[in-house]
Amino acid sequence: MALGFGVNALLFDGAPLRQLATPLSRASDDAWTGVVLTVSLLGLTGVAFVCWRAWRRRADLTEYWYLGALGLGVYGYVLAWTTGGVLLGTAMTIAEGREGLLNLPKAVLGSWAFAFMGLIFNVINLLLIVPQVIWCWQRTVHRARLRAIRNLPAPDRSAAASAESQDLPSPLPRRRVLAAWGAGLISLVALDHYFTNKRWPFKELRVVLGEDVNEWMQARGADHFESYYDEQEPSRVWTVKGQIPATMPAIFEHGDVRVFWHGIRSFSLLNMRKDETDHRIRASEWLYESQEHYSHEEGLSFVQATLAKFARGTWQAQTLPPSDKTLALTPGQTPSLAVWEPLVAQRKPLLWAWVTDGVRATLRVNNAWGVEPGDSPSYEVILRFEEV
Repeated sequence: MALGFGVNALLFDGAPLRQLATPLSRASDDAWTGVVLTVSLLGLTGVAFVCWRAWRRRADLTEYWYLGALGLGVYGYVLAWTTGGVLLGTAMTIAEGREGLLNLPKAVLGSWAFAFMGLIFNVINLLLIVPQVIWCWQRTVHRARLRAIRNLPAPDRSAAASAESQDLPSPLPRRRVLAAWGAGLISLVALDHYFTNKRWPFKELRVVLGEDVNEWMQARGADHFESYYDEQEPSRVWTVKGQIPATMPAIFEHGDVRVFWHGIRSFSLLNMRKDETDHRIRASEWLYESQEHYSHEEGLSFVQATLAKFARGTWQAQTLPPSDKTLALTPGQTPSLAVWEPLVAQRKPLLWAWVTDGVRATLRVNNAWGVEPGDSPSYEVILRFEEV
């Protein structure tokens, strides 16, 4: 699964399985999780069939062939899905009677489609695990033969020993197979490095309000960005395509003022105009989202680190008007954990604001609570800079 997601995300920008991989990475309890895990684990159901075949054939170690073992694994994988499709189609046909006769071929075709879709998740299973299981099983059979030879009478033992190799090979794969695995891993690392550098030719997302957005994007590769119109602002928005690396810093500079973040999920530039031909950057918005198993301590630590950045320089805390929908905290206030948890328990966005030399910064903390009681909190923190 890791290799499948890695190749899919790095080499193809997530396009082949974007609709499947994106929700899975966002929530471990998403409905897609069961589907993906089922697809992945069914790739190993062929192992039992493979072991049974190897036991019946009593295959000798000299007959081991990696491509043959790989083919047997693929055969077992397809057979497992086909069997599942036949059983499901038969059950549907029995349940619906004559009107459901077409359910059997439909179910089989559907199982083949799922098997094809699941190949990318079973790369490791089919290339590494299944051939290794076959090798270890044939080694076990060979060891059983050697034990049987030792229990034979002396005349029969010498005749059998001459026809049977007395060496018990290592349970590790043969050197040629290990060399192939090593070459594959080296190639994967090289491809990962190449496509990562090609995708992110810049080391940071640095923005200065007032710049021309076209020039800003051209300096970093215009194909890494996309634009759309936001009616709520209203404004034309330019944003980064795909997932931003966690190590990529977002930096805002305005005179002597400098603020930076790491681990952002999205980075947007806005012209704050309906006219899409107006390319002046008048606002920039960064979004940070927490990962799974996040705690209020971690969320508060992140917010406190951000508030500390605005305690330096020429930033002046701004008092926000009261609102029924949001909580505007006291200017310059850095809450403690004892104060923080009751605040987020009110389920209202928390706001801070600062101004300096024609620029206004707003920090907004959304969704700092779990969906259900006992769930880990899910933080969504938005930092926005705009001209005033």
